[in-house]
Amino acid sequence: MKHRGSMSPAAREKAWRRYQHPTPSAAARAAAARYLKGHSATRMALDRLTSEVTAFDTLQELLQAHYTPTIRANHKGGMSVKYFAKVKALADIYDAAQKLRGDNRLAFRG
Repeated sequence: MKHRGSMSPAAREKAWRRYQHPTPSAAARAAAARYLKGHSATRMALDRLTSEVTAFDTLQELLQAHYTPTIRANHKGGMSVKYFAKVKALADIYDAAQKLRGDNRLAFRG
């Protein structure tokens, strides 16, 4: 990667956007699709994950919130590696599910 000072402002902005909103993995997209189709085991697992790392009880409630949620998927603030992996997975699944629903909101990964 180029030294920060040698990047154009447009390239720096693009790199920052990719960092803030990485493309969800194939596994995240598949999990989101199964959830939205009503697959019961997937729903139970993702609802449990959602309630564990957010104030929402279900992923559906999170998807229907009237704002863009902040899902802190950066490894700061004393977050354990295991917990960080769960939060990052939820952020990726949220982004994939919103895309499948036709909603352009993405999790703010602050």
